[in-house]
Amino acid sequence: MVAALGSEAPTPTGVWLECEQGTGHTRSQNFDQASGGKIVGWIGREDTTYLSLELAAGYAQARAYLRYNMERGEGAARLAIRPPEGEWRELGLLAQPATGSWSRFAWTDLAIGALPAGTWELALSGAAAGTGGHDALLLIDDQWHGCYEPPQLFKAGIAVDHGRVRPPLMLDAVFAEGNPVISRGQQVTWTIQARNRSSRHCADSVLWRLYDAKGEALAEGAVAADLASAAEGAYPVVLDRSLIPGCYRLDLLVGDMVERQRWLSITDQRAPGAKPNPVWLGMNMGRFTAEGPAPVIADLQAVGIRSARSGGNAADPRGYDPLVDQMLRGGLRIHWGLNYRGHDIDPAGSSLRELSTLAIDGPIMDEWFRRYRERCEVIMRHFSSPGAERIYHYIVGNEPDLKDAFTGLPGRPDVAVRLTQAAWEAAQAVNPGVIVVESPPTGSPDTPYLREMIVTHQVYRYCDVIGTHVYGGQTIDPRVGLPWQHLAEAGVRHPVACSESGVTQGWAHKAKTPGREWQTDYMALHLVKLKRMGYQWGILFTHDEDHHVDWAQLRAKGEIIQPNWNYVRDVLSQPREFRNGSFETGNDPRAVWVPDRNIDVQGWMETQFTWQASDQVYAGEHALRVNQGTWEWPLAVFQVVDEGITPGVPVTVQAMIRTTGHAPASLAICGYDRGDGDAQVSEVVSAREWQAVRLTVTPTNPWIVIRLGAGHHEDPAAKAWFDAVEVLPGE
Repeated sequence: MVAALGSEAPTPTGVWLECEQGTGHTRSQNFDQASGGKIVGWIGREDTTYLSLELAAGYAQARAYLRYNMERGEGAARLAIRPPEGEWRELGLLAQPATGSWSRFAWTDLAIGALPAGTWELALSGAAAGTGGHDALLLIDDQWHGCYEPPQLFKAGIAVDHGRVRPPLMLDAVFAEGNPVISRGQQVTWTIQARNRSSRHCADSVLWRLYDAKGEALAEGAVAADLASAAEGAYPVVLDRSLIPGCYRLDLLVGDMVERQRWLSITDQRAPGAKPNPVWLGMNMGRFTAEGPAPVIADLQAVGIRSARSGGNAADPRGYDPLVDQMLRGGLRIHWGLNYRGHDIDPAGSSLRELSTLAIDGPIMDEWFRRYRERCEVIMRHFSSPGAERIYHYIVGNEPDLKDAFTGLPGRPDVAVRLTQAAWEAAQAVNPGVIVVESPPTGSPDTPYLREMIVTHQVYRYCDVIGTHVYGGQTIDPRVGLPWQHLAEAGVRHPVACSESGVTQGWAHKAKTPGREWQTDYMALHLVKLKRMGYQWGILFTHDEDHHVDWAQLRAKGEIIQPNWNYVRDVLSQPREFRNGSFETGNDPRAVWVPDRNIDVQGWMETQFTWQASDQVYAGEHALRVNQGTWEWPLAVFQVVDEGITPGVPVTVQAMIRTTGHAPASLAICGYDRGDGDAQVSEVVSAREWQAVRLTVTPTNPWIVIRLGAGHHEDPAAKAWFDAVEVLPGE
């Protein structure tokens, strides 16, 4: 029986060998990964284990295959052979690859040559270069000329599969100067590179087929490769047709088997670095019903949300086209998650159980990073090629610090950063300066895992923005501001963003506020605290009962959630010009001046803030009074201003402030610095008379956040007043 190249092999004609005797450790192998019988479990440098091979018929080109499960280190074992009543002959070293895990296996092989029929003795010995765990030895007729890959799966000591026969030719396509991005109107050419990996001469046709992004074949051709064993050849191809801007896939085949895929992009000439400004407010897409994403997109449109998070990492990205195109027609900017697990990206041996044992520079990690980089590049070429961009923002995985079997990398921030580097390298290959890469967002901004990613492993070198999630009480200043402290510790400036933020109404048990109103109070804090800390965007979690009905923010069981819906539509998604600086009108604490409040405490704002006080007024009839002596913590109110703020154009904020002299009050501008969200300018006032304060900044974010602060004092009479707050063109 002859197997087609590239297919599963028939039952191997070789012999599974068992240990016979010797000083090496032998054992009966019972677990699923072994070939059964007595095998070499361990062999030291001074040990030798003997095996017997009986051949009823001779082998023309025998080859030895050894299966290692060595956890660490590189090395080898020596193999020797002796004919009946003959002398020992050294065959060479069977390389010992470091697999990174005792449950991760790797085959290595060694050519023996002709073996006549008879009984042969083999000696497997330790070598100075190193030793390892040896699980199975197989001698097989070299009928596939060095292109045979032995079985990988075993059950009860029996191989489940029979291995695979590779095509003799290794193929690749290289574009001019290695650049697969080609200007429109330029001649499209590439070079097919072929290497004969078999042990005999190979003459075969190499086919190429070119497809558009929808998978429709556009052109095809063939070149003739005629190569001796281990020889290489280069075959130029000139495409005889022009291509419109877009993304294209090139398949290289031997027979019916695709040996290599490469992507190219055709682009119109344009200025580099044309990435769009980010849309700040977004939402997780949530759960789709039988109607698909259309109802979710319609809801996001209705409330004014203009960006949304989705994702997928399948090998063929065309399956995501309907969703992506619907989102784009709905006016949404897409944040696309590229998970580093699933869809044949993570190799065997990289499960959470084994992850802590793997060397960052070992073969399993190398394979993982390579697979992830290649998958990112395929998806990015499909959605983000120059001149045909549909997606600009990509997120590397999700919450690596948590022990989620699908996304987590617990205890390994070095791995999270290395995967970020893989995605970054893919983005630079596809559309540098335009694709935006967000590092793996941690489950919270205050996890030590994020500090390790930033300070120890320098994740900022491989991403446009550092990602995190912010939930519930994580919005308080000391927690939401920690990423900036880590960046300061590392001595760098770098943007930070939030790709999940929310609160479940089920957490409202501490407050007397109804759960959905309590959830809306959180949304107000989501806006002011993330913008106050300079976060580049804030994506809410989630549209509906994606995880649980309590998490829903727009619909629960198909019904609109209030007051969330109206708040997102009328306040959160709308541009905010500066308002009510004279406090002559009533204040909406969710929409205008938002207190740095504790949403778990019912009604406390009413005792701390008098929004239209008349006892001390600088101009008009009212001012803001803050009661400093009736609350044990410093108090503050914020107002976000993102209408009329232009990065690079100075802006001034001025205010009148007075106190009773017990504790100081202050005016501050914050959130304006894209590279340092913790930056602020401020001035403190302790005077008993009205005092003017005037501050100027040059923002690099398209917004500023104004903070009116009042310190605490134990005297109940302690108060501060604010009036005549204005936003003016900068000086």
